Amino acid sequence: MEAFVLPEGALLTDAWVHVSLAEAGFLSALMFDASSFALVTSADRRAVVERIADALPNRMRYFECPCYPKAERKWGGDHAFLWQRWMSLADAIVPSYPGEPMFISAGIWTKVIGPIWASRGGIALDVGSVMDYLDRAATRPAVLATRYGDARTVPDTLSLEAQLQSVKPLANFLI
Repeated sequence: MEAFVLPEGALLTDAWVHVSLAEAGFLSALMFDASSFALVTSADRRAVVERIADALPNRMRYFECPCYPKAERKWGGDHAFLWQRWMSLADAIVPSYPGEPMFISAGIWTKVIGPIWASRGGIALDVGSVMDYLDRAATRPAVLATRYGDARTVPDTLSLEAQLQSVKPLANFLI
């Protein structure tokens, strides 16, 4: 194995930091502490969205992201229709107050939605596969196998029910 030296001052990141934040309870603490928050995800996770809305009434603003190209067949391959839906979403996402958090799980479009939200004064969090895990959907088998030793099972602690039951104060995460 080849070794390499990191430059002084280099920033390190973790591609799965969103999973670490969920494990620590930070994401649920932020949802509970924020006066409101926004969520962007697909209709595939509507059950999770509804359960979050039930647990935190009148706090979440949900923006459904459009389908992806593999679903275009439903619309006759009309790219213009899908593009217009994405442009409408981009126009609609405006924070209701400076610093409002937005949890985004929209695939590659997260990389577009996040900066738009941030440019309008919000705080964007790419939660990626955590939305799947909240619904107990094992969508990243390599990550599950590496982190938890089982590629087919989402740990109970990452389920929405567990996240909602063990909420820590957001102040616990502040330095």
